This record gives sequence, structure tokens and C-alpha cells, in this order.
Amino acid sequence: MADARANSYVTARQRVHDILKRLPQANDIEELLHEVIDNAIDVAGADKGTSRRFDERDDCLKIVVSRGFSNHFCRVLDAP
Repeated sequence: MADARANSYVTARQRVHDILKRLPQANDIEELLHEVIDNAIDVAGADKGTSRRFDERDDCLKIVVSRGFSNHFCRVLDAP
């Protein structure tokens, strides 16, 4: 079991590395961010997830990408 988990993390790190290598020439950053969140969901064994950034103007975290949550849920979560 521990070996399988270690292999999963190595695979996940490699996927993130591959995504980051494509970042400088990416036309669609959102697509790459979805790949990152999919990878994180996979590693965590989760059903859904979000990625957020700090919005200085509103002084709060804002959802950048999500998987598995409804648009309504994300809008409510992002409401000031």
C-alpha cells in the first residue's frame, strides 16, 4: 500500500512538472489550471476540488477553477 501511494505521488509530481513546462507557451491557462486541479483531486483521492487565488481588491480568496461543484455553489462561495 505504501509503495502504491509513493508511486502515485511520483506520477503526480511528473504530471505537474509536465504541465508547468507547457505554461510559458500556453494559449489557455484555464485549461492548464484544470489539469492541475484534476491532478490534485486524483492524488488526494477526492471527488471534487477548487483552486483559489487571493484577490487584493476584494481582500478575499476567489475561485479560479473548480471540478465537481455546481456553478451556483462556486458563485455563492465567491460572494463578498
